Amino acid sequence: MSVNEEDSDLIEKLELEVESLKNKLNKERKDYSEKITFLESKVSRLIFEKKELNEEIRLLELKEFDLKIKKLERIQQKLYKSEHKVDVVKKHLTKSHKDIELLKEYNNDLREDLDNRKNDIFLLEQIIKEYPYLGIFNYIRDKKPNSYYKYFKYLKD
Repeated sequence: MSVNEEDSDLIEKLELEVESLKNKLNKERKDYSEKITFLESKVSRLIFEKKELNEEIRLLELKEFDLKIKKLERIQQKLYKSEHKVDVVKKHLTKSHKDIELLKEYNNDLREDLDNRKNDIFLLEQIIKEYPYLGIFNYIRDKKPNSYYKYFKYLKD
């Protein structure tokens, strides 16, 4: 074979190899392009899902926050009701204490009045007991027993 023929064969082989490498390169480009397209689609889908999940998380956090606020409002209402009950009970207790004090004063006044009446009765009994012992002579002179004068003196005081 001649150099030319050899060269030509070599060139042909090289061209075939270049052609084969080009085909292989195109095939790999196509495969990578498909992989890139698939991965981009997957990334896009994951980004969308992440956004949806973040929105769900935000909504759940809002619901949780809302529930906490409602619970706090219920607790606050219970507190207000309890405070109102305490105020009402305090008011009634204060009124009751005043009423008790008034009753104590009234009771003391009644006891004092009862003691005075007992003393009156005692003095009047003394007068009644002493009258029969005065005698007719003192009765005619309109003389009164000593307890009679004590009684009227007691009434003036």
